[in-house]
Amino acid sequence: MQPRSENDIQGRLRDLEKIAIYMAQKTRTTKKAKKQLRVELDENSTHVAQLELEKGVLTTKVDTAEKQVQKLQSEKRQCQDELEDTQRKHKSQMSQMHDDQQRLQKDVAGLREELEETRTNLKSKRSECTRLESTVSKQASDQIELESSCRGLRAKVEQLEDVVNEREIRIAELEQDVATRSHTIEELEAKLRKEETMRRNLHNTIQELKGNIRVFCRVRPLLGEEKDAGAALPIS
Repeated sequence: MQPRSENDIQGRLRDLEKIAIYMAQKTRTTKKAKKQLRVELDENSTHVAQLELEKGVLTTKVDTAEKQVQKLQSEKRQCQDELEDTQRKHKSQMSQMHDDQQRLQKDVAGLREELEETRTNLKSKRSECTRLESTVSKQASDQIELESSCRGLRAKVEQLEDVVNEREIRIAELEQDVATRSHTIEELEAKLRKEETMRRNLHNTIQELKGNIRVFCRVRPLLGEEKDAGAALPIS
């Protein structure tokens, strides 16, 4: 706009009118932009509130998941303690049973040796009794003495047969005891495998819960130029 002379009143009035029109348009444009900024600010505030609400929900979920993880870890430690205690008891029982089994096997072997020895003695006594009976038939003069000796030998033979029968019964009882203890060992091993499977399932559940925790948003402080511009709290 060119400067006008002081006497050009009409021209200066027209210039002032143009300036007034321009300022009015500028004011309307500014008000419109201000209104638009307020609408955007309200939308951003609503969005921030929604994000804050979602953040609270996610925080609650994370806290719940952490409590579940802590609970499962506690249960895992308890199961591990119970498993270790069961394993110690199982090992102790297994060791005791193996010792008892070895001792019973030694007892059985000893009884078998004694049985064989008794059978050998019995066979020898029977042979001796047969020989004496033959001698009695040949020597009539010594018949009374030989019959007495034969009766004594028969009594010893019957006694030895009773001992043999008792030891055979004892061997059968020991073999039954060994079979019972073997069955108990198998049951304990099955229980140990079941406890190990439970421990692995708990461990897998904890690992899955740990893997489900994610970061959904981050909040950082405002930068200098953002503070000067009056920006809201940034969330990414």
